[in-house]
Amino acid sequence: MMGDKNRSEYSAVDVNGSAIDLSDDIDIFCTASERALLDDKRLLGKDDAGAAGDEQSTCIPMKDNGNPVSHLTFHDVQYEVKGKTVLKGVSGYLPRGKLLAILGPSGAGKSTLLDILAARQKHGRVSGRILAHFTNPDQYDTPHVDLLKSNAGGMTLDGQYQQLCGYVTQEDSFVANLTVRETLCFWQALRGSKNGTAKQITKILKTLNLTKVEHTVVGSPLKRGISGGEARRLSIALGLLISPAVLFIDEPTTNLDSYAALKVMRTIRKLCDKGYTVVCSIHQPRSNIYDLFDYLMILSEGQSLYYGPRADAIDYFRDIDIDIDIDIDIDIDIDIDIDIDIDIYLYI
Repeated sequence: MMGDKNRSEYSAVDVNGSAIDLSDDIDIFCTASERALLDDKRLLGKDDAGAAGDEQSTCIPMKDNGNPVSHLTFHDVQYEVKGKTVLKGVSGYLPRGKLLAILGPSGAGKSTLLDILAARQKHGRVSGRILAHFTNPDQYDTPHVDLLKSNAGGMTLDGQYQQLCGYVTQEDSFVANLTVRETLCFWQALRGSKNGTAKQITKILKTLNLTKVEHTVVGSPLKRGISGGEARRLSIALGLLISPAVLFIDEPTTNLDSYAALKVMRTIRKLCDKGYTVVCSIHQPRSNIYDLFDYLMILSEGQSLYYGPRADAIDYFRDIDIDIDIDIDIDIDIDIDIDIDIDIYLYI
């Protein structure tokens, strides 16, 4: 079947390396909304130009020197929509293989910043600079990619940059009747990859600690399946299908108990140790999760209260003068200080 030029667009490779055709199962497994989700090219790792033939993608966890992006920098990033300023001059720097956590109360701009850094289309006006610096500039004919158009207020959505980014949404969306492995095969097939993927998917399952449940049905609220923590790790596994240099994860611990949340974050930490650069938004992490971060970005009302190494954050807030001239609501500043100094610090 693999040699058939007319084989289905929706085909994959099972655990034994045999071709499987999923086209007849799509309408059975998927609701209309699920099918619409699966057909979203951006979620499948394709850019607007149709980067279908990702023949070079290995889906294998990379070593540090295999990450094509040496570091990510963003300077004075602002975002306005419908006359409201959502982000106000946010700047930062992230080396490869590091984990950045974007913290802040609800409505602070965490998900908005994550979307902009991940080159997800925004309808408002974006300004500033976002640069992905390449480890080997000769491979890309440029030392870096500038994500934003100069003075245009719009996003370039550079194809090279998008192919280097993986994005994991806050909500887990799967086809309930598929197993964990079938879910990965299904999404890989929808991406249009013609590579044999059985070994690659096996490595992703191992990396995300999903091997024990690879043949378990994913399930849904009405159909028993994998646990919430396993579902979250499966979402991250889908983000790894394109072998991203930078992985963006929106609220990875939402709706998880403390044990499952810690297990998910330890898995993300291991990805960084393998060379992936990870940026995640997160709300009020416990101390054992907080200690896994390399860098922190703390936002309040779209403004950066702190950016820097996680190890320096508590001392920074201890030393800061309460009368410092920062144009924010003092109550919000204190709430964030308490979240760090009490909710986190007292767990140590």
